[in-house]
Amino acid sequence: MNCSAEEIDALFWSKEKGDESVSLSTLKSYLQNLKTLKPQLNTQLTDLKYVQGKLEIDLYKLNKLSAELKDVQEMNNAYETEINNKEKLRDALSDLVRMLEIDEKYFSYFESDNYDDAMVMSRIEESLYRFDCVLGNESSEHREYIYSLKDFDLKVVRDFTKRILDVRRTFYKKFEHFFTKKLNSYKSKSKGELKIHKEIYDEVIKYKSFMTQEYVEIYIKCMKKLYSHEFRYHLESVFDILKRKKNVTLSVNLNVIFQSLLLIRECEYDFVRKISRKSIDQSSKKDAKQSGVEETNSVYFAAHFKNMDMFDDVVIMIQTFLNDLYELDRFQTIIALGDSIQHYREKTKEELRNAFYDHFLENMLSNYKNLRKDFVRLAVSKYKGENKRKTIQFFNKVILCTKDDELREKMVHYHTKLVMKLTKDHKTDFQHVLRKFECVYPIKKCTDYYFLLVEEMKKTIIDEMFAVELDYVRIKKNIRYITDIDDEDMRGAALKIFKDVVKDNTNEKEYKRIESYF
Repeated sequence: MNCSAEEIDALFWSKEKGDESVSLSTLKSYLQNLKTLKPQLNTQLTDLKYVQGKLEIDLYKLNKLSAELKDVQEMNNAYETEINNKEKLRDALSDLVRMLEIDEKYFSYFESDNYDDAMVMSRIEESLYRFDCVLGNESSEHREYIYSLKDFDLKVVRDFTKRILDVRRTFYKKFEHFFTKKLNSYKSKSKGELKIHKEIYDEVIKYKSFMTQEYVEIYIKCMKKLYSHEFRYHLESVFDILKRKKNVTLSVNLNVIFQSLLLIRECEYDFVRKISRKSIDQSSKKDAKQSGVEETNSVYFAAHFKNMDMFDDVVIMIQTFLNDLYELDRFQTIIALGDSIQHYREKTKEELRNAFYDHFLENMLSNYKNLRKDFVRLAVSKYKGENKRKTIQFFNKVILCTKDDELREKMVHYHTKLVMKLTKDHKTDFQHVLRKFECVYPIKKCTDYYFLLVEEMKKTIIDEMFAVELDYVRIKKNIRYITDIDDEDMRGAALKIFKDVVKDNTNEKEYKRIESYF
């Protein structure tokens, strides 16, 4: 008889009367059943121990098989590594044999020194490419061999490598002599004009494949000498023309010189960058991954060209030229140079493709400031003993012509001081103030002193002609002083000031009488 847990609980916890005997009977039956189950459980426990033993034996066998499989795998890996190494050795030896057996013609091509011959140079270029391949100098995507001679430390390899390097070294030494001689053979055909040497570009570009850094530097040095000669000749020619001819617009000539320099320099910059590509690539490989070569090229080239700029001497020549022009005609030079610098300062850096523009402008500006300082000093001191009117007229000319705000401000400052210090050379105050008015009127838009002078003129008119009683005689004389002014605009402005003062200080009858004097 089987009893559930609920039934057993009911035997002990049931509160109903009369059930005790039934419950005890049920419990005895349950205990009896448990005694009959014990042998069965012992039999099952024995079976479990037997199965457990078999499982432990099987587990031991599996562990042993696993260890054996691991040993087999390690042996397989060792065999695979050995096979791979042997395959690599086979490939390496195969490449080595191919490299050591390159055609002898690649060495014979260097026997000719006729570097003007396109066929000779084409064959030499082919040989150099072949040598680069076996030496491992070519980029990975252009390699013909998996390995290079640098991967082998064998006497036969060292001897063969030395032979290649000796042939290359001898060629480059001869080519350097040829290239230098060829560039130096170009004589300028310029008769004073500046030009871009396309014929040299066309000749040099033929040797682009051989342009290592050394040859780029040779090109820069030779062209630097050529351009120095041409610019010197050009500047001397311009100076002679300016010396002989008058009324020449100097600012136009300076702009042409500056623009010519910047354009020629830009052409040279582009060309040198073009022929430097091989040299740059070779230098970049040592320090950059292939993906970053372009950026490295730009940095390398910028530093390289900056350190060997072929127009440094020309900049110095232009400075000397400007100093000579200044001695020839100070006024024209200061005005023209100031205009030109102002013109180029307004240009954006994007319009000029490199830092040479900033360097050039900085030099020109520094030179101009020195000349301007001397110009102002001489302008103030030169005319101290001369006619003050002549001095003031010169200042007016500078103020009206210059585009340099700083120079204009300086000249206005000294101009005002001179006008204020003018001695009274006339009998009346009105004549004196009218004289100052004539000095300041031409630059009235450039100085605030003009407005102060107008007020001074009005006060003088009132003080002289209306202080006590209306002085018709003096009014008539002062009007005549005004009408004697040659400049029509100035005369009209002075008359208007005079009329306004008279009209504000007279009645209708008096004004009509005075009006007839105008």
